[in-house]
Amino acid sequence: LHQNRIDVTYDGSGLILSIRDTVNDPSRDVIFVWVSGRLSEVRQGGRRVQYDYANGRLWKVWSPDVPDRPAAEFAYGASSVCGDGLANPYLLRIARFPTGGSMEYCYVRATVGTEAYTYVVSRQNVFDRGRVLLKSTRMGWTFLDGRVTWAGFTYADQEGVKGSEAFLFGDGISSPSTRIAFDAAGLELRRTVTHF
Repeated sequence: LHQNRIDVTYDGSGLILSIRDTVNDPSRDVIFVWVSGRLSEVRQGGRRVQYDYANGRLWKVWSPDVPDRPAAEFAYGASSVCGDGLANPYLLRIARFPTGGSMEYCYVRATVGTEAYTYVVSRQNVFDRGRVLLKSTRMGWTFLDGRVTWAGFTYADQEGVKGSEAFLFGDGISSPSTRIAFDAAGLELRRTVTHF
Protein backbone atom coordinates (compact mmCIF):
# COMPACT_ATOMS: atom_id res chain seq x y z
CA LEU A 1 0.00 0.00 0.00
CA HIS A 2 1.27 3.49 0.83
CA GLN A 3 4.88 3.77 1.86
CA ASN A 4 4.37 6.65 4.30
CA ARG A 5 7.14 6.21 6.79
CA ILE A 6 9.09 8.40 9.16
CA ASP A 7 12.43 7.11 10.47
CA VAL A 8 13.68 8.37 13.81
CA THR A 9 17.16 7.51 15.11
CA TYR A 10 18.39 7.73 18.70
CA ASP A 11 21.77 7.44 20.37
CA GLY A 12 22.57 4.85 23.06
CA SER A 13 21.21 7.04 25.86
CA GLY A 14 17.87 7.64 24.13
CA LEU A 15 18.51 11.13 22.76
CA ILE A 16 16.96 11.77 19.36
CA LEU A 17 19.57 12.19 16.60
CA SER A 18 17.61 12.52 13.36
CA ILE A 19 14.25 12.36 11.64
CA ARG A 20 13.84 11.35 8.00
CA ASP A 21 10.45 11.85 6.37
CA THR A 22 8.60 9.81 3.77
CA VAL A 23 10.37 11.48 0.83
CA ASN A 24 13.58 9.75 2.02
CA ASP A 25 15.74 12.70 0.91
CA PRO A 26 18.74 13.23 3.25
CA SER A 27 18.69 16.98 2.52
CA ARG A 28 15.30 17.13 4.28
CA ASP A 29 16.52 15.30 7.41
CA VAL A 30 16.16 17.05 10.76
CA ILE A 31 19.41 16.62 12.70
CA PHE A 32 19.70 17.08 16.48
CA VAL A 33 23.08 17.93 18.01
CA TRP A 34 23.61 17.31 21.72
CA VAL A 35 26.45 18.55 23.95
CA SER A 36 26.71 17.12 27.47
CA GLY A 37 23.13 15.85 27.30
CA ARG A 38 21.70 19.24 26.27
CA LEU A 39 20.23 20.10 22.90
CA SER A 40 22.74 22.38 21.18
CA GLU A 41 21.41 22.63 17.60
CA VAL A 42 18.63 21.54 15.32
CA ARG A 43 19.48 21.52 11.60
CA GLN A 44 17.46 21.00 8.49
CA GLY A 45 18.87 21.69 5.04
CA GLY A 46 20.82 24.95 5.32
CA ARG A 47 18.90 26.16 8.37
CA ARG A 48 20.16 25.88 11.93
CA VAL A 49 18.63 26.80 15.29
CA GLN A 50 21.10 27.00 18.18
CA TYR A 51 20.48 26.76 21.92
CA ASP A 52 22.69 28.39 24.58
CA TYR A 53 22.62 27.51 28.27
CA ALA A 54 23.71 29.32 31.42
CA ASN A 55 23.72 27.83 34.91
CA GLY A 56 22.25 24.61 33.52
CA ARG A 57 19.15 26.30 32.04
CA LEU A 58 18.17 27.37 28.53
CA TRP A 59 19.23 31.00 28.14
CA LYS A 60 19.07 31.95 24.45
CA VAL A 61 17.73 30.54 21.20
CA TRP A 62 19.37 31.64 17.94
CA SER A 63 17.38 31.41 14.71
CA PRO A 64 18.59 31.63 11.10
CA ASP A 65 15.84 34.22 10.56
CA VAL A 66 17.50 36.62 13.04
CA PRO A 67 21.23 35.80 12.87
CA ASP A 68 22.54 38.96 14.58
CA ARG A 69 20.58 38.65 17.85
CA PRO A 70 18.84 35.90 19.81
CA ALA A 71 15.37 34.85 18.69
CA ALA A 72 14.51 34.49 22.38
CA GLU A 73 16.15 35.03 25.77
CA PHE A 74 14.95 33.43 28.98
CA ALA A 75 15.11 34.41 32.66
CA TYR A 76 14.39 32.16 35.66
CA GLY A 77 13.85 32.37 39.41
CA ALA A 78 11.92 34.77 41.61
CA SER A 79 9.44 37.30 40.24
CA SER A 80 8.61 40.67 41.76
CA VAL A 81 5.58 40.93 39.46
CA CYS A 82 3.86 37.68 40.42
CA GLY A 83 3.99 37.98 44.16
CA ASP A 84 3.87 34.20 44.39
CA GLY A 85 6.85 33.98 46.76
CA LEU A 86 8.42 31.22 44.67
CA ALA A 87 12.16 31.61 44.21
CA ASN A 88 12.78 28.28 42.48
CA PRO A 89 15.73 28.93 40.13
CA TYR A 90 14.32 26.53 37.52
CA LEU A 91 10.97 28.24 36.99
CA LEU A 92 10.88 30.08 33.65
CA ARG A 93 9.77 33.64 34.42
CA ILE A 94 10.38 35.68 31.26
CA ALA A 95 10.86 34.98 27.57
CA ARG A 96 12.06 38.06 25.63
CA PHE A 97 11.97 38.39 21.84
CA PRO A 98 13.87 40.57 19.31
CA THR A 99 10.73 42.62 18.69
CA GLY A 100 10.97 43.89 22.27
CA GLY A 101 7.92 41.90 23.31
CA SER A 102 7.93 39.38 26.13
CA MET A 103 5.97 36.67 27.90
CA GLU A 104 6.00 36.45 31.69
CA TYR A 105 4.94 33.47 33.79
CA CYS A 106 3.64 33.09 37.36
CA TYR A 107 3.31 29.76 39.17
CA VAL A 108 1.60 28.01 42.04
CA ARG A 109 2.89 25.01 43.92
CA ALA A 110 0.50 22.09 43.48
CA THR A 111 0.35 18.86 45.45
CA VAL A 112 0.10 15.93 43.06
CA GLY A 113 0.21 13.05 45.50
CA THR A 114 0.58 12.40 49.19
CA GLU A 115 4.16 13.69 49.30
CA ALA A 116 4.91 14.98 45.81
CA TYR A 117 4.39 18.44 44.41
CA THR A 118 5.01 20.34 41.22
CA TYR A 119 4.83 23.90 39.99
CA VAL A 120 2.14 24.79 37.46
CA VAL A 121 1.69 28.01 35.52
CA SER A 122 -1.00 30.18 37.08
CA ARG A 123 -0.67 33.19 34.77
CA GLN A 124 0.92 34.06 31.44
CA ASN A 125 1.14 37.72 30.40
CA VAL A 126 2.12 38.79 26.88
CA PHE A 127 3.53 42.32 26.48
CA ASP A 128 4.53 44.38 23.46
CA ARG A 129 7.83 46.33 23.32
CA GLY A 130 6.30 49.21 25.30
CA ARG A 131 5.17 46.85 28.08
CA VAL A 132 1.52 47.24 27.03
CA LEU A 133 -0.39 44.12 28.06
CA LEU A 134 -1.61 42.36 24.91
CA LYS A 135 -3.00 39.21 26.50
CA SER A 136 -3.23 37.68 29.94
CA THR A 137 -4.20 34.09 30.65
CA ARG A 138 -5.00 33.01 34.22
CA MET A 139 -4.94 29.29 34.88
CA GLY A 140 -6.34 27.11 37.63
CA TRP A 141 -5.72 23.42 38.21
CA THR A 142 -7.16 20.56 40.27
CA PHE A 143 -5.18 17.37 40.79
CA LEU A 144 -6.32 13.97 42.05
CA ASP A 145 -3.77 11.21 42.64
CA GLY A 146 -1.20 12.99 40.48
CA ARG A 147 -3.57 13.55 37.55
CA VAL A 148 -5.13 16.82 36.39
CA THR A 149 -8.92 16.44 36.73
CA TRP A 150 -9.90 20.07 36.06
CA ALA A 151 -8.23 23.05 34.39
CA GLY A 152 -9.63 26.53 33.96
CA PHE A 153 -8.34 29.35 31.76
CA THR A 154 -9.48 32.99 31.78
CA TYR A 155 -8.41 35.17 28.86
CA ALA A 156 -8.06 38.95 29.15
CA ASP A 157 -6.28 42.00 27.77
CA GLN A 158 -5.84 45.58 29.02
CA GLU A 159 -9.59 46.15 28.51
CA GLY A 160 -10.69 43.24 30.68
CA VAL A 161 -11.84 39.63 30.49
CA LYS A 162 -12.59 38.31 26.98
CA GLY A 163 -13.72 34.78 27.82
CA SER A 164 -12.79 31.57 29.57
CA GLU A 165 -12.65 27.81 29.21
CA ALA A 166 -13.01 24.91 31.62
CA PHE A 167 -11.71 21.41 31.02
CA LEU A 168 -12.99 18.44 33.00
CA PHE A 169 -10.77 15.44 32.40
CA GLY A 170 -12.30 12.01 32.69
CA ASP A 171 -10.32 8.93 33.56
CA GLY A 172 -9.94 7.98 29.90
CA ILE A 173 -11.66 4.64 30.48
CA SER A 174 -15.22 5.06 31.62
CA SER A 175 -15.80 8.80 31.92
CA PRO A 176 -15.51 11.38 29.11
CA SER A 177 -13.58 14.63 29.05
CA THR A 178 -15.48 17.90 28.64
CA ARG A 179 -14.43 21.31 27.34
CA ILE A 180 -16.72 24.28 28.04
CA ALA A 181 -16.17 27.73 26.51
CA PHE A 182 -17.66 30.87 28.08
CA ASP A 183 -17.98 34.45 26.90
CA ALA A 184 -16.77 37.49 28.89
CA ALA A 185 -20.00 37.52 30.94
CA GLY A 186 -19.63 33.84 31.86
CA LEU A 187 -22.38 32.57 29.56
CA GLU A 188 -21.72 29.16 28.06
CA LEU A 189 -20.92 29.33 24.33
CA ARG A 190 -20.23 25.69 23.55
CA ARG A 191 -19.58 22.35 25.18
CA THR A 192 -17.52 19.55 23.67
CA VAL A 193 -17.56 16.06 25.19
CA THR A 194 -14.88 13.60 24.14
CA HIS A 195 -15.09 9.87 24.76
CA PHE A 196 -11.86 7.90 24.55
